[in-house]
Amino acid sequence: MKISKIHFKLKHLLIIISILVLPVSFLAIFIVNFQLYSASLWMLHVGEYRTPEQKAWQKEIEADYQNRKLDARKNVILFSFDGIVWEHFLEWTLNDEYREKIKNKEIYSAEYEIPSFESVMGYRNILGGYWNKNWYNIFNLIENSKDGGLRTSALLSWHHFITTVLNYKTTISDLLNYTLGENLAARYINDNLADAKTFLDIQYQDFKDQLNSHEYNFSFFYDFLADNAGHLGMTYDSEYVQEVYKYYYFLFDYLFSSYGDDPNTLLLLVTDHGRAVNGKNHNMWDRTAFRSFMVANHNLAEIISRPVVNFVDVKEIVYKFLEV
Repeated sequence: MKISKIHFKLKHLLIIISILVLPVSFLAIFIVNFQLYSASLWMLHVGEYRTPEQKAWQKEIEADYQNRKLDARKNVILFSFDGIVWEHFLEWTLNDEYREKIKNKEIYSAEYEIPSFESVMGYRNILGGYWNKNWYNIFNLIENSKDGGLRTSALLSWHHFITTVLNYKTTISDLLNYTLGENLAARYINDNLADAKTFLDIQYQDFKDQLNSHEYNFSFFYDFLADNAGHLGMTYDSEYVQEVYKYYYFLFDYLFSSYGDDPNTLLLLVTDHGRAVNGKNHNMWDRTAFRSFMVANHNLAEIISRPVVNFVDVKEIVYKFLEV
C-alpha cells in the first residue's frame, strides 16, 4: 500500500513539475531567441518587408511603368559581393586611397538593415523580390518601359537567379557551363584559394567584355565566394576569406577607375545580407547578420530622398537614375 502511495505521489509530482517546467522552458527559449522570433514576425508582417513609401512607389510603377521613358544614354552597373561585411570590406578590399575617399564622402557609402533573404521564411531575391510578380523585377521594368530600347545583362553563377529572377530579354553570361560544358560549381566552388581566384578571374574578364561592348544600359554582377566560405565553416581568420575579400579589390578598382567620374553611369555596390560576428552565419539567430551596405559614385540621397532600408529602394534608385 505504501509503495502505491509513493507511486501516486511521484506521478502527481511529475505532473506538477511538467506543468511548471514546460512553460518556464518555453519562456526561456523565447527570451534567449527573441531576435529570431521578432525577426520572423518582422518578415511575416503582411508577408513582406516593404515600407509605406516603397508600396506607394511600386503601386505607381505597376500602373504606369509602360509609359515611363528611360534615357538610353545612361547606364547602371550594379555589382554585389554576397554576404560581406562593411568593416572587413574597408580593411581588406579597399586601399588607403579609396578608404580616404569614402571617409571624405568623395565616394558615397551607407549602411542599412535587411532581413537575410536566405532565411527560414524562404528566399527574397536581390533583384526579383517576388517570384509571382515579374513587373517587380528590375530587368523587366527597364526592358519594358516606354521608348526605352534599353538592354540588360547579368553575370552570375547561382542558378536561383536564373530560374526565379532572370527571364525575358536579359543577356545572361553562361557561367554555369563556361568551359566545354564543365560545371563551374563543381570545378571552382570549394575551399581551394587558387580555384577561387581562377573563378574570379574568369568572372572579371567576362564582365569587362560585357561592359566594353557598350551594348547594355543595366549590367549586373554577382559573386558569392566569400559568402560560400561562411557556409563551408570558415571564419574571418581564415586565409581563404581574407584573400577573397582582397581579390574583390580588382573589380572594384576597375569599375571606379573606368566609370567613377562618368555622370551618365551609376556604379552601385551592394550586399544582399551581412554576416554574424563569427563570420559563418547570416540567419535570424543573429540580428547583426542583417547589416548591409552600399557604395556608389553618385550621391544616392539626390536620387532617392528617404534612407535606404532594403532592395526595393535599390531597385527604385536604379530605375530613377535611368529615367529621362
